[in-house]
Amino acid sequence: MKLSEILIKPILTEKANGQQEKLRRYAFKVNRRANKLEIKTAVEKFYGVSVLEVNTLVFQEKIKLVLQSRVLFQV
Repeated sequence: MKLSEILIKPILTEKANGQQEKLRRYAFKVNRRANKLEIKTAVEKFYGVSVLEVNTLVFQEKIKLVLQSRVLFQV
């Protein structure tokens, strides 16, 4: 996989920003098929840093239900 296919985008939330400041941990949204070694090499090559460890977390996709209401008119 290419670097651009592995690293999709950084995660910018309050929790992620707090970890960046205090613990020097960074969070990224990555390709679901990428393994830890691919993620590690992609971050090292793209940002020019040395990665100590990679932690992954898989979220289930949220299912959005769209409810349609039907109105029947009698003439």
